[in-house]
Amino acid sequence: MKYILAFIISMSQADSLTKEQEKQNVFLIYIGILMSLGGILWGSISLYHGLYFQAIFPLAYTVITFFNFLYMNFSKNFETAKAIQLLISLALPFIFQLSLGGFVASGSIVLWSTLAVFGALTYKESHSVITWMFLFVLLIIISAIVDGDVAKYAIDVPPSISTLFFAINIIVIMLILFGLFFYFIESEKKLKLILEDSLKTLKKTQKQLVENEKMASLGGLVAGVAHEINTPVGVSVTAASYLKHTSDEFVKLYEAKTVKQSDFDEFINTAVSSTEIILQNLERAASLINSFKSISVDQTSGELREINLKEYINSIILSLNNKIKKTQHKLVVECDENLVLNIKAGEIAQVITNLIENSLVHAFTSKEEGHIKIKVEYQNSTLHILYKDDGIGLSAEAQKKFFEPFFTTRRNKGGSGLGTHMIYNIVRHSFGGTIDLQSKENEGIEINMYMPIKGVQNV
Repeated sequence: MKYILAFIISMSQADSLTKEQEKQNVFLIYIGILMSLGGILWGSISLYHGLYFQAIFPLAYTVITFFNFLYMNFSKNFETAKAIQLLISLALPFIFQLSLGGFVASGSIVLWSTLAVFGALTYKESHSVITWMFLFVLLIIISAIVDGDVAKYAIDVPPSISTLFFAINIIVIMLILFGLFFYFIESEKKLKLILEDSLKTLKKTQKQLVENEKMASLGGLVAGVAHEINTPVGVSVTAASYLKHTSDEFVKLYEAKTVKQSDFDEFINTAVSSTEIILQNLERAASLINSFKSISVDQTSGELREINLKEYINSIILSLNNKIKKTQHKLVVECDENLVLNIKAGEIAQVITNLIENSLVHAFTSKEEGHIKIKVEYQNSTLHILYKDDGIGLSAEAQKKFFEPFFTTRRNKGGSGLGTHMIYNIVRHSFGGTIDLQSKENEGIEINMYMPIKGVQNV
């Protein structure tokens, strides 16, 4: 049985077909097989009672179906095979009924044609289904009209047998319809469960990819901050080395008791300038470390904390300075210096970081000096962040897909397509806000984000 089902499924398949079309083909094949079994049943009954001419029609159905399925299997011309199968499913029961002498004598054998109507549901076009339904109704009407004439030539069937034929036809047809629909409903349930599992897996994978993207972003932040720290630390080491060398020389003069006033003045000046250089650069390194510590902890914790928004955004920009300073692009932040929020700081950092990096990578490919503007306002318990650049902008098609996962114009250059999707998820789902994108080609982009925020104070 397993091999028969596998063969039936293979008959219904082709590279050009969708899964839905293949399932429709399987449905039609099952109807053909079950009606063929009915054809064998009625052909056998006819032969048993010596109705050799009448037996031709149900047995012919089985033979034609066999060759039609062979044709479908080897040619993969499903439309032609479908039309042939529906035609014989509709016409031959009607002809068989006429040969037996009409409705009563045959037990209304034309009811088998209802399976052709259900088979017509495999057509995508509704007008095709309606056409086959119309033909079925027309055949029933014709059967009713000619029934009185053909009844004169009806075979001699006892009323009890005629009633039995009615019962057989109704029961078998209903069982076939029930079996087909039960099978496909169960198949739909199984397919739905498979799709739900696949969707869960996909969402889990997507979530993992987003987390990986966050960690990759954090890794880039580490590298950038490390590079930035290297400069002030290097300057401090150089200044400290020079101060040590000067101190060693001064000690030698002091021990030799040959120190002059000019030597003392020179040493004091060198010590003061060196310590100033060391202090300034170590303060810059400490500032970078604090910015990195703050942003990195926020990005991994996702907890609420109170921040001065302008200072925090400047810290984010400072952490990206290694990337920004390699360009001539200008970045401006407009924000109330006293705006303090109790907010998921790490998610704000992810939004700002991804927006800036997106502009640096994608927006300014055709210009050396670009401009980025970040404007922050808070009104009516809503935080409004406007992000704008004057880069190459987006096409209408790219705008539609901008926030979709895995959409990127740099697929072969390391782009993951998750940065903007992460922005969308944070604004829409984490903050319950809205995000709007406006862009034209060669005119940059403008993104407006509105997020309901409570717990604000101006200090």
